[in-house]
Amino acid sequence: MHNVDPQIPFAIVTAKGEDAAANMLPIDAIRNLPQTSVLLTGDLSLFDSIWEENRICIPIHQIASSVVRALIATEDRRFFSHFGIDPRGIFRATYANLRAGRFVQGGSTVTQQLARMSVLRRSDRTIKRKLIEMSVAVLIELHFAKEQILEAYLNAAYFGHNIHGIELAALTFCNKHAADLNELDAAYLVGILKAPARYCCCCNSGRAAARTQLVARLAGFQNDAPRKSETAIILKSRPRCADLFPATGSYPKEYVRRWLKQNLSESYPSKCLKVHTTLDKRCQSAIEIACAEVQSKGYSGRLACLVQDSNTGAIRAIAGGANFRHHRFNSATDGYLQPGSLLKPFILLAAIQKGVPIDYKFESRPLRIQLGGGKTWDVRNAGGEYHGQITIADALIRSDNTVYAQLLLDIGAEQLLRLLRTAGLPIKHATPALSTGAVRPGLSPLQICSAYSVFSSFGTFIPSSIVSRVVDERGTCLWNNESKSLRLCTHDDAKAVVTILQKVSEQGTGILPHPQTGLAAKTGTSISGGWYMSFSDTWRVLTWTESDFLPVGVTQYSDKAVSAKVLASRIWQLLEKPALGFSELYSVFAGVDIMSVRDLLWIEDEFQRI
Repeated sequence: MHNVDPQIPFAIVTAKGEDAAANMLPIDAIRNLPQTSVLLTGDLSLFDSIWEENRICIPIHQIASSVVRALIATEDRRFFSHFGIDPRGIFRATYANLRAGRFVQGGSTVTQQLARMSVLRRSDRTIKRKLIEMSVAVLIELHFAKEQILEAYLNAAYFGHNIHGIELAALTFCNKHAADLNELDAAYLVGILKAPARYCCCCNSGRAAARTQLVARLAGFQNDAPRKSETAIILKSRPRCADLFPATGSYPKEYVRRWLKQNLSESYPSKCLKVHTTLDKRCQSAIEIACAEVQSKGYSGRLACLVQDSNTGAIRAIAGGANFRHHRFNSATDGYLQPGSLLKPFILLAAIQKGVPIDYKFESRPLRIQLGGGKTWDVRNAGGEYHGQITIADALIRSDNTVYAQLLLDIGAEQLLRLLRTAGLPIKHATPALSTGAVRPGLSPLQICSAYSVFSSFGTFIPSSIVSRVVDERGTCLWNNESKSLRLCTHDDAKAVVTILQKVSEQGTGILPHPQTGLAAKTGTSISGGWYMSFSDTWRVLTWTESDFLPVGVTQYSDKAVSAKVLASRIWQLLEKPALGFSELYSVFAGVDIMSVRDLLWIEDEFQRI
């Protein structure tokens, strides 16, 4: 076995013709490796991290020389003398494969591996793929210095457990930065590269110890490295990836990730971004706990939950299902559902704006409406319950379909349609069926929750937002939320509707199993499920549950929205509890914008030790 000279000749290597190849695929792919970004809450605490590939890129001078030494010794001993392809290595691998009668060696140089990881992203073992890989490797050598190739390789390398790059691997497996790795650390991490699932200490500490010893001998570390038994003990004490990166899904994370890809595709995922969100950890925890509890009681249908700020469009929490692992489709943002009676408050608002008093009466009775072309529409109340002469205010409290169908005919569906569109609801056609929320193809829970800002903010529609600001590693602002609110009605008109909605939660269809003081609410039902829209001075909370499934023990309730009510009731209980956690610790970072992404990713762990 050959040892490698520890003095890596970086000083004699110079950058080559990068500008001439700036537009070539290999150059772009290597320069723009996907990186990890962080999501921050309003108080600058870490909400979570997002990535296409979980990676933190660092320059070569921030990587310990022992890592480079171990890499060259095990992967490509003639790295500094070949031109991207090592003929001797190819001949040796070919001979070994022919002798074994199967594929046992690859003969790839570090440059070829870099071409495969960052440019080709193909793992098939064919002659055609190998020839392409060799061609790309030669192109890389023509346009990059040797140290640049090593830097790119160590940032692109995969270490298993969704960990890419030497910096994140060092932080995960060794709890230190790549610049601080000792020889044992370097031998272990480089040893993982051969087969992460086989040589990671999380998977098999015995194999990891043996592989670490082999790399240490090849790199000339054997005089300082401990024996195999001691190495195994040391590796067993390292952090376990399963503990550091639990395999959990997150609806807010996925929603923000998609937002970044749609709005900042030039920067995400190629840069480490700090994404300032409107999310609130306590609100997110509340809806996740409530969803888990409802599911544990026997509910097995789909659901959606949203929490927004009552006075802004800020999204505080999202749940598009009970469990992201089992239901990745986000029903809260992407599910288009029939809103049912949730449109009735807007009909009342449109009537008030037209001068109709809230004590105006209609007769609650079965109704047949002529639609034109010989078609008719029969309007009925849920459960066949009718109330005779009743005011439009009381009809909203009881969610009377027949009264609101008559009211809509009086004020005109076109006026309602203009109001709904201005409130962010993209409804196409003005029809009498809007009185019962018959909308095709439907509305998303997020659209409806945002539209109710007209009531919670007393007359102003405020577009929803989940991202307030995005900055890069240098502190440069890449995006800033500048959405504007729109006044749709007077404060008094909106307050008149809110007052009635408060009565809905106190004595109407919106009574909760555990009533909340001062809550305004509206229920809604459709063939697909039941709704519960509610708001206070602080939050707007919207829940939707599938109508075919009810939690065990609540089947005595007759309306479809019972599951949504149970879910909303529990969310409100949790939201009203005093705030817990480490928010006071994060307050010291208020106004700080120059903190690096690397620090933000790991500061949470430091706080937990306090």
